[in-house]
Amino acid sequence: MTVSNQKFVPLDWKQESPSALLDRIRDAEIVGMGGAGFPTHLKFEAALRAEHRSVIANGVETDPGVSADKTLLRQNGNDVIEGIRIAARVLNATSCILAVSERSIANQLKEGNSSDIDIVEVENTYQNGEERVLIEKLMGRRIASDVYPATLGIIVLNVATLFAICESVRDGLPVTKRLATVMGHDQWCEIGTPVHDLAPSSDKLRVGSFANGRPADSKVSLQPTHNAVSIDRANSAMPCIRCGWCDTACPKHLPVERLLNEATGSLSAPTSLTHLNDCNDCGACVVSCPSGIPIIDYIRGSRDRENNSRTAERRASEALSRFEAKQQRISTRNQRTLDDRESRMQQDHKWQ
Repeated sequence: MTVSNQKFVPLDWKQESPSALLDRIRDAEIVGMGGAGFPTHLKFEAALRAEHRSVIANGVETDPGVSADKTLLRQNGNDVIEGIRIAARVLNATSCILAVSERSIANQLKEGNSSDIDIVEVENTYQNGEERVLIEKLMGRRIASDVYPATLGIIVLNVATLFAICESVRDGLPVTKRLATVMGHDQWCEIGTPVHDLAPSSDKLRVGSFANGRPADSKVSLQPTHNAVSIDRANSAMPCIRCGWCDTACPKHLPVERLLNEATGSLSAPTSLTHLNDCNDCGACVVSCPSGIPIIDYIRGSRDRENNSRTAERRASEALSRFEAKQQRISTRNQRTLDDRESRMQQDHKWQ
């Protein structure tokens, strides 16, 4: 991802129109900084088509060993609050909620802030930071997995995203840095910096948590979506001892051990794509594993293979359908030509 260093004219967001604020968010190329990287202005545009709109600020940090969002809230909580208010103005939102997982942070943010934003303490579990789970916890609304919350008028934004919105609108600053947990320490990092420069180590690294981050080679640089740089513990993994702790730890009650065994070839039964897609890579299984197996890597690999296989099958089926339809059209056209010729041959002609 290319980072723009273009600075903007600071805006008085209380006086500017919502459309001007949305234009700034678009021009600053702000994306979701909680992991997905979806363009933030597209979320706003989807929500604006709904009748009632709400903003949820997600400060529930659940990735194991990562504390960047908590540190951001402690150090720059008022900027995050201002980012929420800017988002609310863009959407003309009827409600704003900031969810945090530590009481001390909640108490700090409540001091001196008006009641236009509800600051709610949420239990720090692996699932509570997930978008749909958080919406259900805070609003009592269960949203199907095939429905995007933004289309219902509910926008969930990571606190780092809201901080970036505040800086781009209020201060005219581009997104050139982010707070990340590097080897257990929270620090401001320039986006685009090679991760091996941020964490000089002979060990292999991951971007994200040690449990659910992704392996990073020497070419990988820090992106807006990367909340951490961690040591890759995969090299020290031991064989699976069939303890079942991963099954017990999974908050979605998935058959994790079976999925792992299928991925490693220990079982030949076909993997359930439903189970693979239900996994949201929270990392609870990796944390619980006494053998230190990077289970999420295997599940992601299986999921990618299964989805690619299904996609290939679907495309092949669609191609066959198109081919058969084309052959049918050719056959129909040829038959029509023959029928027309036969009809002409049966007609009486003036020269006869």
